[in-house]
Amino acid sequence: MNLEKHFKPLLSYLWKASSSDGEEDDDDDSGAGASFRRSTRIRRPNARLFDYEIEVPESLVIQAMNAVMDPTSVDEALGAPDSEKWVEALNKEFGDLLRNNTWEPVEKPVGAKVLTSKWVFVRKRNAQGQVERH
Repeated sequence: MNLEKHFKPLLSYLWKASSSDGEEDDDDDSGAGASFRRSTRIRRPNARLFDYEIEVPESLVIQAMNAVMDPTSVDEALGAPDSEKWVEALNKEFGDLLRNNTWEPVEKPVGAKVLTSKWVFVRKRNAQGQVERH
């Protein structure tokens, strides 16, 4: 089977296209002084979204206004109005860590790098948004 006769038209087209790629058109101004025609089409909003409304329920607005931010550090937790609840939660968590033998406090060896930890404070809420536990 002679493949050249099947691909000759394609090869000649590719040869012509590649040889004309390097040539510059002399009558092309490269956009200098060119003016673009503006569309005369009338723009309309999308019909599917025409009656779409974004409304925030009043309950969400009230909830956002009354939202109490969770503390981000131990100092914030101990300075919060509900600090006694945070102290209880800290003591419970620390007791659980010791009871489960997660780790034990030891003296720091000289020259050792200490791994740090971070306390995360979150108020657990029920379905009605009331705080169940700290």
